[in-house]
Amino acid sequence: MCSWKWQRIALVLMLALAALPAAALPAGAQANLLNNGSMENGFTDRFGDGNGVAPNGWEPWYVDQPSGCNNFRPVFTQSGPGQAQDGGAAAVIYLNYQTYTAGLKQNVNVAAGSTLRFTAYGRIISSDEKVGATTSSGEAQATMKIGIDPTGSGNPSSGAIVWSPSISATGGYQQFAVEATAQGGTVTVFVYSRPQWCFAENTTFFDAASLVVTGQGSANPNPGGGAVAPVQPENIPIQRAEPRDDGSIVHVVQSGQYLNLIAGVYGVSVEQIQQLNNLTGSIIFSGQELLIKPADGAVEATQAAEEAADAEPTDPPPPTTPPQVADAGAVEPEMRTNGNLCVLAYKDDNRNAARDPGEGLLAGVSVTLTDGQQEQGRYTTSGVSPNEPYCFMNLPPGTYDLMMSGADLIATTPANVRLAVPAGQTVRVEYGAVSAREGAPELDSGSTLSLDLSGLFVSENASRIAAASIGAAGAVVFMTVLGAIIYLLFLRPRR
Repeated sequence: MCSWKWQRIALVLMLALAALPAAALPAGAQANLLNNGSMENGFTDRFGDGNGVAPNGWEPWYVDQPSGCNNFRPVFTQSGPGQAQDGGAAAVIYLNYQTYTAGLKQNVNVAAGSTLRFTAYGRIISSDEKVGATTSSGEAQATMKIGIDPTGSGNPSSGAIVWSPSISATGGYQQFAVEATAQGGTVTVFVYSRPQWCFAENTTFFDAASLVVTGQGSANPNPGGGAVAPVQPENIPIQRAEPRDDGSIVHVVQSGQYLNLIAGVYGVSVEQIQQLNNLTGSIIFSGQELLIKPADGAVEATQAAEEAADAEPTDPPPPTTPPQVADAGAVEPEMRTNGNLCVLAYKDDNRNAARDPGEGLLAGVSVTLTDGQQEQGRYTTSGVSPNEPYCFMNLPPGTYDLMMSGADLIATTPANVRLAVPAGQTVRVEYGAVSAREGAPELDSGSTLSLDLSGLFVSENASRIAAASIGAAGAVVFMTVLGAIIYLLFLRPRR
């Protein structure tokens, strides 16, 4: 009887202990909702060209709007041994001598109204020293963050994304974290990286991502639907632009602003801003000018043109050849078919014709690029890393001559180079040199400057020989006279 009593007590205790986690946390809490959040379950080439290798379950995304050496399509790949935060693999995004705005994304099915917490580890190696650098340069900067789109749009430029604080993780892995409430049955999570400088090495790593449910909340911030009241300017970091003399209003985009926010401040629709500025998407950049309101009279002229177009036509216009429209899926921009040539000049302190760690940039080197017939570009180095390497962009594939020179400099690498620039690739040239005074051969303390003053030394030796000859002749004369005196006074026989 006693034994059965203790068995029932033990059974009750076991059930109570099993129920404790469920009672303490919401359903599904602490369960990672991500597919392959650890990055350990394999990688797949999403682009089919070897440059879009992403973790299974994740999709790569990037901004394809090249400008100078910025915002190029990066390479997505898998980390090497010892480069992961946890386990044996991490997602990698990289470019050399160019920057990118890129990351990974994943759609996740969740319960509407769930409060979610998204975390991930990230780091970047941004170095102007060399390709393959393992640590960042001291001046390296990058914007790294993660986000949740509670609407599940999958659009990395969506104004609905809730972003974590930005961190420039140039010193090693750091954890990013953000929370948001799902507005429907799907959310999209994003990881984001944008190096600031066009350094030799710009490599981002993401690893150990997790999405967990932490509670329940309101799924829809505007359940009634309909128009949303314009956002008041004093509540957000946007200052309304004043109308110009012609009545137009132009807004200059600042960092952190997006179309939905700007449209709300001015009380217009996103579609209107897109139409006025010929935008096909929602991506905008800091410093970009957006036309919010056309100049006075422009609207009336547009309306008049539309009315004239709607009027009953007279004689039909002569037939014309229809414009050629590029296939939206084709990849034919010049930036993809042409190449780039990047050059920098460095102080080759050890004169080994290779740029080693610690060897800084050189200013005042004149760089001239020709295609063998005419000049294609010219640049004088500044010696400032954010400006260099300097890239001659969008060059047609072919052979080019690069000529480099600097006043009072002795080159340690070839100063005139003929090289090929392949389509779609970036070629880099590093010009090493030392100061002419620093490059002169060093002399021992007892040495004679026989090179520059050899003529002087020949004359000096001749003078010494002449002086010795004169001295010897004088001595002979003196001894002869002295001998004659001695003979006359003492040795001559007396009469």
